[in-house]
Amino acid sequence: PGKLQPSQVIYLQLLHEVNSPQFSLEDVELLIKQDVALTVRLLQYLNSPAFGLKTQVSSIRHALTVLGQRPLRQWLTLIAVSELSRGKPEVLLITSLVRAKFCEVICKSVANDQVAAEAFLTGMLSLLDAILDQPMNEILSSLNLTESIRRSLLDRESSNGVLIDLIQSLEEADWRWMAALAFQMGLDEQLIFSSYETAVIWTTVILGHFNSASAGR
Repeated sequence: PGKLQPSQVIYLQLLHEVNSPQFSLEDVELLIKQDVALTVRLLQYLNSPAFGLKTQVSSIRHALTVLGQRPLRQWLTLIAVSELSRGKPEVLLITSLVRAKFCEVICKSVANDQVAAEAFLTGMLSLLDAILDQPMNEILSSLNLTESIRRSLLDRESSNGVLIDLIQSLEEADWRWMAALAFQMGLDEQLIFSSYETAVIWTTVILGHFNSASAGR
């Protein structure tokens, strides 16, 4: 396994903090301020048209009041994973983003926003072992995640774990496996395909903004 860079440690600490039940804006802000590039990038993202915010965000604290805690946690997770993916094949980030949005869209259709938020996080972190060249169990030991997310990522238990299997079947065009998983979860195949299309379009938009923000650094 490769040794983590200091900046990667900060992003893992950020993932840990933003997914803590005792979410502390002060701790998150302190962490982000340790990396000037990350602070600038976060504000660029939040001020992007992709977010649809009517107010220009001027600080991390301002972002919390504008976005609300749950969306802010989600976007900070997204940014941390995108930063951790630097220097890696872009397909890892693309796949992580598509998986996150796919899991979220499916769960919003059949459950509630809280379940969807956890599903988004599960999808986003599902390739962290490949991104960091570290075993998933070692990475998860340093993150403050719920037991259901841990089970989903380590042994694909729980409904979110099966969702990762489901999108993997789409990635590999294994339609028989997909149909079996859809039946197991009671999901309509049309919903699966439309959710995947939504996730791909969303990822294209987000990546376009990431790349333009990077170019402006």
